[in-house]
Amino acid sequence: MRLNTFLLLTTAILTTMCGLAVFVGSTKPEKKRSLWFLIATLGCAIWTVSIGLFLSLSPEKESLAPLLVVGIYLGAVIMDVGILAYNSWKYDLGKLLTVIFLLIGAVIIGIFLSNPSVLYESITISRTENYVTLVNGWYYWTYLVYFTILTFALLGSIVFAIKNTKNKGQRIGLNVFFVGQSIAGLLACIFDLILPLKDYSLIWIGPLAISITMLTFYYAIVKYHSIRLNSGWLKVLTYVVFVSLAAIVYMLIFYIIFTAIFRGAKPSTQVIVLNSVMILIVFLLMPAFSELTSFTKSLISTKEVDLPYIIKKLNKIAQDSVDLKELASFLAEHLHFEYVGFLIDGKIYGSDSVAISTEEIKQIELLKSYKENGIWQDFNQPVGEILSRSNIKAVAELKDSEGTSFGQILVGKPVGKIKFERRDLIQLEMIINLVAIVISSESKIHRKKSKK
Repeated sequence: MRLNTFLLLTTAILTTMCGLAVFVGSTKPEKKRSLWFLIATLGCAIWTVSIGLFLSLSPEKESLAPLLVVGIYLGAVIMDVGILAYNSWKYDLGKLLTVIFLLIGAVIIGIFLSNPSVLYESITISRTENYVTLVNGWYYWTYLVYFTILTFALLGSIVFAIKNTKNKGQRIGLNVFFVGQSIAGLLACIFDLILPLKDYSLIWIGPLAISITMLTFYYAIVKYHSIRLNSGWLKVLTYVVFVSLAAIVYMLIFYIIFTAIFRGAKPSTQVIVLNSVMILIVFLLMPAFSELTSFTKSLISTKEVDLPYIIKKLNKIAQDSVDLKELASFLAEHLHFEYVGFLIDGKIYGSDSVAISTEEIKQIELLKSYKENGIWQDFNQPVGEILSRSNIKAVAELKDSEGTSFGQILVGKPVGKIKFERRDLIQLEMIINLVAIVISSESKIHRKKSKK
């Protein structure tokens, strides 16, 4: 399989997945509009797959060539009409233009289906090159003019949508779509409409450019929350799309470098497959690599607290059953203290064992905060001596979401040369408050279960 065929088939699948995700994830008022986007992506897929398979078709399967040629010219009509409708269907003029271009396109394709000779003289399928010998006559120029006008119409519909969109995020996404469609439309005009009259070998550039534009637009839709990704399979699908898009970009860069180094030589099928497998493995391992990198950074950066990583882990812990000792050990490691412990209901759950008796625990529980609404607690003798003996440097109050105190957190000496500034203290208070909510939520669940 040629690299261009591989890229075309891959982008066709991804583009269809994007159209399906937009349709399923859109709100009820947007369903009709998003259906047109799905139709556009299906048209793009038909166009792209037809070109990819045609260019790699072997002489033994030459009988499929006429059907693939139909797919090439039919798919392009469906795609462009779909894009036009997606951006303009909610307006009366947009509906009218969509119907007009759809009818004209149906007539053009109908003429071709009834008499293929108006489009091409012959189809050549060989071991070296596959191409269509087009008829440079009235039909082809009608087809070319039709698509030129249709391209300008759909670009105009995007501009109109930009001007009438109040949502900033959606406007940015449409701007991305406009720029991408302008560039891709120009490439498609050159390599899929004008150049094929003399050279059919580069016809794959147009669909690849437009497919990547559609994928980029989908990224903008997801980034600015134009669709809802509530269901798990939509999130997985979106992750697959973005990872695969990155792999496609990698393969394009690889192809350019390979041809440059080996002076125009094309990579073999084995080399393409090997690169595809390796890049797939790398991207599949990316979540694990990311998790390992974040964990290591948070663990070894003793001069600062990796707040995003800790909050991410706490949110994950909140979804599972909370083990207080494990939670204390996690905080001690990643907040960079020699000790962290929770004092709840007269019992200490710590990252390490401490020699504090039951009577001493009762004295610690009587501590008051420095000030109203504060969490840090003031201690003097004899409590100060108890805490000092166990190398505990600070005590903070744990409050649930309603502001009710239910326990305390004991913090040991900082590891390394940490000197917390006010910003760090605020971060630490934020983490303690989040930890308190996680623990209190778990406690409430256990209490409800015990009552049952």
